[in-house]
Amino acid sequence: MTDLAARVRAALRAAGTPLWFPHLTQPLVDHTDARLQRDLGLTPGTYSTARVRGADADAPRDLVARLAPPKRESDEVAAVGVELLPAETERAYDDPGFRFLRPDEIRTAGALARAMDGLALLDAVPSVGSTVRRLVRSLHLLDTGDDDTDVSFSEPELPFSVFVSVPTSARPDAAIRVAEGILHEAMHLQLTLIESVVPLVNSDEGRYFSPWRNEQRPAQGILHALYVFRVIDAFLEQVAATRPGLPAGGDSVGGRRALIAAQVREVESFRDSRDLTAEGAALAARLLDASSAGAQPVRDARLRNPSPSR
Repeated sequence: MTDLAARVRAALRAAGTPLWFPHLTQPLVDHTDARLQRDLGLTPGTYSTARVRGADADAPRDLVARLAPPKRESDEVAAVGVELLPAETERAYDDPGFRFLRPDEIRTAGALARAMDGLALLDAVPSVGSTVRRLVRSLHLLDTGDDDTDVSFSEPELPFSVFVSVPTSARPDAAIRVAEGILHEAMHLQLTLIESVVPLVNSDEGRYFSPWRNEQRPAQGILHALYVFRVIDAFLEQVAATRPGLPAGGDSVGGRRALIAAQVREVESFRDSRDLTAEGAALAARLLDASSAGAQPVRDARLRNPSPSR
């Protein structure tokens, strides 16, 4: 634990390393797996959202599919499981903004293919894909009822589970939208694992304007959003270099990145927050100082529904 904390502290300040901290992910995952084994009797191979929520390692696990990693990583990274939840568990997530896709819809309506396309796009940046696949063991597919609206969420209590909507039609921007949703939530999970080892926030008293939520948020919420969107920006920069012209939800990748850069500028003063620990302040400064070179001026860029989880 002491060694892991030292590695995390060094990584938060290491400006030359990827923001998604690929070299830290497996040690953080191992640390969390040890806790799950101790508290619930769960192993990496038996993890499921339903089992964690029910605190029952013997509860049924309903996987409709396993999304295999690329061959280059097949011996190191497990497949992502597309998990179905029991009806009573689904009801705990009742929300007018989305519904869980049914098994027949996942198999026949193209949802599974679009989830696979989103993961494949993340795999196009190998260290991003492997990081995400180490963090996401249970993927839950949602339908918002509106193909122009995306929803994703995750919960700190579910360390390897993400909930992501998929467009119900085969549109050109489907893959990158699903990729962004999965990456968004995986990075929330990554930062939560980091916080379990090294605290980043020392108080929840302060409130700061969030351009992503358009409301006042505590320091932890701002830091999570800043981290997630900086990682998304870095991913988009790399994937756009290999796939020019890739649409990103009603706009170009350049427009999407420009919007993120503009939103980040709105929280520039957050670097001076007294609610951050020394490590949290170091991470915030690094995120705020990260280059946004290559982002184009904002031209009618639209932010789809941000994650409602944090």
